[in-house]
Amino acid sequence: FTSTRGIQSIVTLTVLALQRYMMVTKDRQFPLSTPLSTLFILIFIWTYSFLISIPPILGWGTFDKNSLHVSCSVKWDGSGEDPMMHMAYVFYIYMFGFIIPVAIILTCYVKIIKTIQFTNIRRTSNSSQWKSPGLESRVKKDRKLTIMVAVMIISFLVTWFPYACVSIAETAGYIPKSNHSFYILAI
Repeated sequence: FTSTRGIQSIVTLTVLALQRYMMVTKDRQFPLSTPLSTLFILIFIWTYSFLISIPPILGWGTFDKNSLHVSCSVKWDGSGEDPMMHMAYVFYIYMFGFIIPVAIILTCYVKIIKTIQFTNIRRTSNSSQWKSPGLESRVKKDRKLTIMVAVMIISFLVTWFPYACVSIAETAGYIPKSNHSFYILAI
């Protein structure tokens, strides 16, 4: 399932963004510190991805070859289906498989950036408090990890956002008719 793997990727990045948010803003209070909680998070990611992807197997929505005929995924164009049911499924997979996770990720990172900026302001105004090597080391580590996760998320969005846009265009009726159109889809 191409769509399941894509959704697993974005849900994993969402969990990482939530983890970074909790680590930076809530002083390390995130439930990924034990093997059991990690297992529960992994089960959640797989279950969520499966629930978003399974409806075509149950008759709601359809899987088909994509426009380039290189993989099997959600049939975005809806030809041969009840238009209301098709649009409902497209809304469902787009909202829960892309929009909501991206909104959570963006919200987390806006709050992380605000926290880091606030911390920097406090640090410069009260420099004697920040002389502790352990605290300074932790702040640097948090920044480095936050940047790493942000780069992963940006890379994911750069990769998947065009696919999401093309999927919506296909849902709206766009049909690639020339080689140029296929090149745009391949980008």
